[in-house]
Formats: sequence, structure tokens, C-alpha cells
Amino acid sequence: MNEIRTRFHYLNKDPDYHGNRLYFDNGAGSLRLKKAIEVFSHFDAFPNDIEKGILYEAYKKGLEDIRTIFNAQEGSIITEISASQVMFKMTETIIKNVPGTNVVVTEGDHPSSFDAATIFSKEYKKELRIAKTNNENGGTNVDDIIKNIDKNTCLLSIIYASNISGAVLDIKTIINEARKINPDLYIIVDGVQFAPHSSIDVNALKIDGINFAPYKFFSNRGIGFGYVSNRMSMLPHQRLIDAEEKSWMIGSPVVGSFAAITEVVNYVCWIGEKFISNDNRRRLFEEGMKRINLHEKALMNEMLEGNGTLKGIRYLPNINIYFDSKNLNQKEFLIAMRFDNLSVEKSKELLDKNNIVVAIRSHDSLFAKRQLNSFGVKDFLRITPMHYNSQEDINDFLKKIAHISKQTKNIYN
Repeated sequence: MNEIRTRFHYLNKDPDYHGNRLYFDNGAGSLRLKKAIEVFSHFDAFPNDIEKGILYEAYKKGLEDIRTIFNAQEGSIITEISASQVMFKMTETIIKNVPGTNVVVTEGDHPSSFDAATIFSKEYKKELRIAKTNNENGGTNVDDIIKNIDKNTCLLSIIYASNISGAVLDIKTIINEARKINPDLYIIVDGVQFAPHSSIDVNALKIDGINFAPYKFFSNRGIGFGYVSNRMSMLPHQRLIDAEEKSWMIGSPVVGSFAAITEVVNYVCWIGEKFISNDNRRRLFEEGMKRINLHEKALMNEMLEGNGTLKGIRYLPNINIYFDSKNLNQKEFLIAMRFDNLSVEKSKELLDKNNIVVAIRSHDSLFAKRQLNSFGVKDFLRITPMHYNSQEDINDFLKKIAHISKQTKNIYN
């Protein structure tokens, strides 16, 4: 843990806080790897032609490492200014060009998926079918998705893990059951919340598109990456006339962002090397992500259940936890909670005073309103630690939250 924690900027403090603080708002953007930011700045300072020399080599290596993250030997890579724009581009391409009369999404999808499907279904005159969410676990049941699919469905767009509840959908089963009904169905997945916690394997999933956001995966803002399958890469799409037909990138790339992704993969592989000996970069990456996931699951269990000394938040008074799945394999490290008799705004003020950084998810947010309505929830505090947090961080949180929960007993709005 000491080796891991020294590799990140602002682990215990940042310019907005005086003194130490617990950063539990990784859902809004993870801490940055020092090496990723270093190489981004290094390469971004170059004025040189990117089609040759050191810039070209860094760019090509970054492309290879994006494929490592996706486990994509074939297909094409997309870049846009954000992962949300990647989703819009994939969604329109399919709805515009693939025969079919309907499109399927879920109520729990991120706006970049849901809104794109809504806009382009209307534009290209296709029916939009919306699968209901599961209020208890914050996900969407397989059957509720599959019953919306038929032989005329051209696109199924689903989220891998919810940015609101942390629920991980049973993607493999959804894909297998959907393709039993429509073998030619195009399927794209929002991987932004999932990617920093577990490994993605497009070969195993056999999907047509997926995205991730580097700013949530230890790297920089200002770019989003995506993968499209061979068949999707050949659909009509925007490209330079003389570019390869499968090319989905237009213009000069930000080489620093590609070099930064290489450092992210280097870091995850470094973790993997602590546990296995292997020359295969993808295999080391998978092992590293596996260890990240296991550590986060252990921390989440301790936050919920406590230990021999401290009570977990499940057992503290005046606290309500939403989407509290008992099976942590179906959930990433995201805790949605609120104090029973205190507004989320006042609750966040108390946490701020205790130097705990969390987020509010409420109807005021365009990134949360529809999903919250689908769950029948008004608002809550979203707590999102990450693998670089330690057991000591969780213990510190539990001590402070236990004190706050006692304080709220006699506070009324």
C-alpha cells in the first residue's frame, strides 16, 4: 500500500483542503498517477510532427495499450473529447445505418447512453424501449431487458456498472440471451464506471462497442476512448476521405494522452507482477485489475460490516443505505447513503468539516435526475473510495461517521 500510495498526486490533501483529508469522490474523477501527468506534460510540450520520431512511437504504444485495456486484437479505436461523445458517436452510427425498428436502453443508463439513444431514435424514426431498473440493488434485471428485445431490435445499449448505485449488470447473460433472440443485434456498453475497478474483455463479451474515461482511470481529462468491433467499424461513419475505411479518428491526436494511458497500463501491470510472473502484458494487466478489485471489495466489506473494533455503517444509527446488495461481486465500491433526519446538503457540510470528500447525487444534477427517479430516490451522499485507499482510511471514516451519526440524532431540518 505504501508503494501504491506514493504513486498518486494529492492522496491525503489537495489545494481545496488544509491538512489531511479522505478523498472518497473518485466517482467524479480518480486521483492521478504522477507518472501519467508527467508524461502527458512532457509530450504535450513538443511542437514536432506526430507522424514520426518519439511522438509517433508514444502514440502507437498508447494505441496498443488502449487495446490492452479492452483486450481488443481486432476492431477500431475511437477518440473524442470525452467518453460521453464516444457513446454518442457509436449510438448514432448504429441507429442510422443498421436495419431495425426499435432500440433498447435501461432507465439506469448514464445520460450519454440514454440521451443519445433517445435523440437518434427520434431522428431516425425508431421506437425507443426502456427497461425498468431494480430499486433494491440499483441495477436492471436480465429479464426486464430481454423482454424488450425482438428480431427488429437494431441496438441494445447498456451500462456495465452504474455510476449512481455501483450495481454491476450481468452483462454476459444479457448479451447471450439477447443474441438468442436476434443474432445480428448490435450491442454497445458504457464502461466508464466499470473500467477502473475490473478488467474489460471485448473478445469474451463479443460486443460491438464500449468506452472508458481516462480521468476516472488515474489519468487526465480532455479525452475519451472507445472500441468498435470489426463489423461496426465498417458501418458508414465520419472519416477523412483518404483514411483507411476502418479509421474512426480524425485529426492529430493528443500524444500526451496516449502516453499517459501507457503509464496507467504500466502501473496496473506492476501490481500484477507482484502476484504472477508472466511476459504477456494483457495477462499482467488482468492480474493487476483482479487485485485492485479484490482489495476494493475487502475495503467495501469493512466499510459496511465494520471490524472487531468499529461498527460498519450498516449498523450505525440514523443512517439509511440505498442499493445495499449483500453480494458484493455484483457491486463496485460505491456507497449511496443519507442520514435519516438531515438534508444531504447539511450532511455534506458535516463531512467536509471532518475532512471527508464525498459527492451529492440529487435531482439537481443532469447526470443523476432520471436514474434517481427510476429508483424512487430523491438524493443521497455518494461515497466512492478506490484501491489506493487503505484499511486505515476506512477505519478513520468509520470513526468519524459514527460520531456524526450520533450528532444527527437530535438535529432536524
